[in-house]
Amino acid sequence: MPARRICVTDRLGLFFDVAERKSSRTRRESSIAKDGAKQVAFSSAELQKLGDLLTGYHFHIPDYQRGYSWGQTQLNALWSDLQIAVRSEAKQHFTGIVLLRKLDQNGTTLPLVELVDGQQRVISAMTLARTLAHQAANADTGEEASQTLDFKVNFIDNAELQTYFDFWAMNDEREAVRLGPNCSSYAANIENAARFFRERARDLDAAAARVYLETLLDRFRLFVLDAHPEFDIHVAFETLNNRGKKLTTLELLKNRLIYLTNILPDRASPESVLSDETSPVSGKNVRVQIHRAWKGIYRSLGRSPATQNHDDEFLRAHAIGYFGEERDAGWVENVLFNETFTANNADLTLAEIPAYIRSLEEAAVWWSHMHEPKLMPRSHQKQHARFARITYAYFKPLILAAYMRAGAEAPHALAQPGEHEALLRPVAALLQQIERFIVIVLTLSGRAAHLGRADMNNLAHRLLCPESASETTVWVKCGGPKMTAGEAVCFARDYVKAYIDNSRLDGSLLDERFEWYGEFSAAAVEQEIAERMRLGGTGYYKWAFTRLLLLEYEEAQRDEGSKPIKLKWPWDEFSFDKTVEHIFPQTPDDHGYWNDVIAIDGRSKALRNAVVHSLGNLMLLSAKRNPSVSNLPFRTKDGSRCKVTSYEQGSYSETQVAHIFREWNIAAIAARGVALLKFAEKRWSFSLTDKPNDYNSYLPFLFGERADEVREGYAGKKVDGRSINTLVNDLLADRYAP
Repeated sequence: MPARRICVTDRLGLFFDVAERKSSRTRRESSIAKDGAKQVAFSSAELQKLGDLLTGYHFHIPDYQRGYSWGQTQLNALWSDLQIAVRSEAKQHFTGIVLLRKLDQNGTTLPLVELVDGQQRVISAMTLARTLAHQAANADTGEEASQTLDFKVNFIDNAELQTYFDFWAMNDEREAVRLGPNCSSYAANIENAARFFRERARDLDAAAARVYLETLLDRFRLFVLDAHPEFDIHVAFETLNNRGKKLTTLELLKNRLIYLTNILPDRASPESVLSDETSPVSGKNVRVQIHRAWKGIYRSLGRSPATQNHDDEFLRAHAIGYFGEERDAGWVENVLFNETFTANNADLTLAEIPAYIRSLEEAAVWWSHMHEPKLMPRSHQKQHARFARITYAYFKPLILAAYMRAGAEAPHALAQPGEHEALLRPVAALLQQIERFIVIVLTLSGRAAHLGRADMNNLAHRLLCPESASETTVWVKCGGPKMTAGEAVCFARDYVKAYIDNSRLDGSLLDERFEWYGEFSAAAVEQEIAERMRLGGTGYYKWAFTRLLLLEYEEAQRDEGSKPIKLKWPWDEFSFDKTVEHIFPQTPDDHGYWNDVIAIDGRSKALRNAVVHSLGNLMLLSAKRNPSVSNLPFRTKDGSRCKVTSYEQGSYSETQVAHIFREWNIAAIAARGVALLKFAEKRWSFSLTDKPNDYNSYLPFLFGERADEVREGYAGKKVDGRSINTLVNDLLADRYAP
């Protein structure tokens, strides 16, 4: 039955510019777009069977498109649609729109087309169809019959995706030797899609698999738009799919830039004017550069699953450094689409677009290195691993800008940053200060999560655009516009350091370039801990700072990686409920061992809460916690079950406690807490007390407002220098650790 044909030119007169139509704020440009560009239309549109579409064309997937990115949500939606269609009596199931552009035949048997829009849906449908055909054949005869569905697809200039599609979707086992151990996330998505559909089809017998396949190919319908031969696809690119992922702002930006190359006049570049050479910047040349840049950007963002869905986050981080952050909502879209890259911007020229996209493509490479730092210098790898544990907070724009500024002096560092440790050393020092800020200001001190964000974003802008600051800023006063890359990044390091703490005990400034005292104070920490310890609070338990401190302490106990890891779970599976134990249990048995060892007045619930949830009482376990041992004694004389027995075979932290402490009482809890806090002071370079050798001065930071009660012995025995000094010193010296 021939497909129904609709004359789009006569009935729709379609002209798409998605970036122009993205929000009501940009609609005012539609008239400019129509006046400044040739109105185009689709030559035809057909409602086709999915099977006719998949087998009726030889598809080219252009290299400038994002790779295959469907995940569990989209695959589930397609499978659910198919199940509904199988159960339904409806003869047709509409499943979306694809946009094709005919190419020169070039010897192919089938019509050769560029798959402009609909790649995700088409590749998914092909993978599903081949899976169902394979299941129908194998369930029936045990033979391979899916070869009858011979789909023709070429991923232009992307051998990896071609290999993964041929092997996983088309079942071409000859491609197995080309599968790599470290594929891109887009290639991994093709593999995941094939595995997903195979898992779903496994429960179907041959008859059911054939019904599913026939429903998919014969009853699923797509609206196929056939672009005019002279049609510029980027002027009219629109998100035409119903089930697919919507275009990201990054993808919309690409099409806005392509659109502008069609309406901005060609003119000589600034370089050609200065050199008296003819070097025109043409729309065609800029379009080629845009295609190349976006191909590189997608390759960088697709290198790791960690960055595959980072399009908009990455674009925002770069925009902060490149343009400077405005504080109104939706500022990224506003500055990109309404202020800068818009036909209403009379100052915009074609020559500005290549500079911007070069910066964006370079940023994508550094962004990839930040989140997959295996090619980075060793010190940077360790630092980014720590950020993965504590989060980057709002510092990604500043970190990205620092790498870009430092790397500008040696562009080849982009490919192998690990070979340029000296060049990137100032960035490593900046990363250390950023970590300190996140840990001791935002986390330990309990300050507002947005504290300093505007200033740090402005600093990122200064690094990328050093001439943009006003004369009154500290950046200009310190000579920022004339700084070398290394000097500028070192200035950023000092700026962040001063933001944390810039005062001496006598009240003078540590760095007089910065006229402030800093945001960290021991008083704020004491107040935060007191608040967490108040009745009903969880104290150090379930606190982000505790999570980080326990992991860092464990790492230090294994000599920063020179000993084997004893944790039997990855750090990202850390759980206070499963991997942390209260040595003195939260709910000790009545009249049992623990009530004798730590005899807290039963009426003092607040004191009990402060002791139980104090830092020193929390143990990082090597294996997931077994609730049945939580009430066991710490140590026994008769060899019966006790906590020390398991601690001796546990994490480095467990082993240390088992070897140093003969009993577990309030003095032990206080001593271990002091040792952990002193470790934290050294690790992140801060001070909680002006009497660091008086270990009793740390008690308010361990027990909050109940510190005096602990000192006076209300938790079983008095806590003073005589009872805890030796224990603290033993822990700090770690003389008993294996």
